[in-house]
Amino acid sequence: MMWITGHQDRVNGREQRIKEALAALDHAALRAHCCRVARWVTRQERCTVADLLYAILLIGVFVVLALTLRGLERL
Repeated sequence: MMWITGHQDRVNGREQRIKEALAALDHAALRAHCCRVARWVTRQERCTVADLLYAILLIGVFVVLALTLRGLERL
C-alpha cells in the first residue's frame, strides 16, 4: 500500500504544478495571439493545402497497394 500513497503524492504534485502554470497564463494575451496566427492563413489556403495533402495521401495509398500486389505476384 505504500507505493500507492507515494504514487498518489506524485500525481497530486504534478496536478498542482499544472494548475499553477495554467493560472499564470494570461488568457487574454493567449487568445489575441491565437487570433493573429489564425488570420495569417485564409480559409481558401487551408482548403487548398488540405486538398493537396489528400491527393498525395491517395496516390501514396495506391502506390503501396501496387507494390504490395507486385510483391505477392512474385511469391
